[in-house]
Amino acid sequence: VLFGLAPALEAARGGASASRLRGGTRGSRGRRVLVSLQVAGSVIFLVAAGLLSRSVGATLSMDAALQTDRLAVVNVQRPADVDPASWRTALEQELLGEPDVREVALATAVEISPFWDMTSAEIEVPGREDPVWVPFNAVTPNYGPMVDLDILRGRWLDEGDRAGSVAAIVVNQRFVDAYLPEGDPIGRTLRVERLREVSTPLAGGAVAARIVGVAETVQNTPLEEPTPYFWASLDQFPAALIMVHASGDVPGRVAAGLARQTAGEVTIVGPSTYAELIDTNTIGQRAVARLLAGGALFALALAVIGLGGLLSVSVAMRLRELSIRQALGATRGDIIRAVLGESGRLAAWGLALGLLVVVPVAALSRSVLPGVSPLDPVTLLTTVGVLAGCALLTALPPALRAANADPLTYLRGE
Repeated sequence: VLFGLAPALEAARGGASASRLRGGTRGSRGRRVLVSLQVAGSVIFLVAAGLLSRSVGATLSMDAALQTDRLAVVNVQRPADVDPASWRTALEQELLGEPDVREVALATAVEISPFWDMTSAEIEVPGREDPVWVPFNAVTPNYGPMVDLDILRGRWLDEGDRAGSVAAIVVNQRFVDAYLPEGDPIGRTLRVERLREVSTPLAGGAVAARIVGVAETVQNTPLEEPTPYFWASLDQFPAALIMVHASGDVPGRVAAGLARQTAGEVTIVGPSTYAELIDTNTIGQRAVARLLAGGALFALALAVIGLGGLLSVSVAMRLRELSIRQALGATRGDIIRAVLGESGRLAAWGLALGLLVVVPVAALSRSVLPGVSPLDPVTLLTTVGVLAGCALLTALPPALRAANADPLTYLRGE
């Protein structure tokens, strides 16, 4: 704040002598450095806020890949003393009795969750010495069609994938790229050593799971690059915590129906629309984006104050030079361009310095900026545009003041 206000306060003091102003070359150079640093700081905040906001926007727009706009969800705990298949069937029939509910599917997770790795499996991957932990979602067969998950190869899970039959899994394309890059993954059998749900081992030992399909890679973490992932049959991979998905024309009414039908159940996450759940899961990222945006506005305000003050001092220091130029035939446009050019040079130096800092840092943080490149053209062009506009508006008042000054009056005073 002091760096930004000092030039402005100095320019506001009308009693400064011309000789004092002419003798301030060293101080002026220091002020130029400080203003350039302020501009660089505002660039860093603007780019960081822009990249994070764009990444959060990409995460929230996942319904472009999955049909989630009509979904409502509720998380319930299956009683320990009931048969999983019978309990699932009874729950589905009760929910389908609601007038606003059209379809029902059960799963162990939602596709975007900060707790995406709580339900995961330890898998032996061919060619790797150590097994890998891979997050998964155990679902009922109608889950894939309900969310409109795109199957790239093979098939989706069906009613034949029940307990007692060969375990079937559908992996995403990222899984194939990371662990099975060579050959056709369809029909490959992987050994699933252990399962865990919220750090608790699931029932059963090692399982031989056969890949029956490859699905598109969709966002499965709030603010990280999508990971290798697979879907399995809920009958073959039973779990205690169930995320009930229901669809209908009005998600709010569907959520109300879920609340009525699960009133007697132990609920971990209350009934809500899918959009509300995703908003909740990304609340931290959106809060950080807002803080960065606030910091960017504050830094930009300081840069504008500093730039305006510096230009005011610079014009006062150069009045004799500018008056001589006018006396020798320079036009008002020449004077305005001279002042605007100085403002542009300071903004350009600050812009270059800020980009030199923020772009490499953004590149190193690529894993936490899904859906956006560190060189995102929208963010960078917006930053350049905002900075150029502020530099222009800040430079216009001192430029017009210099252009409208009477050179004869100043030269006569000299």
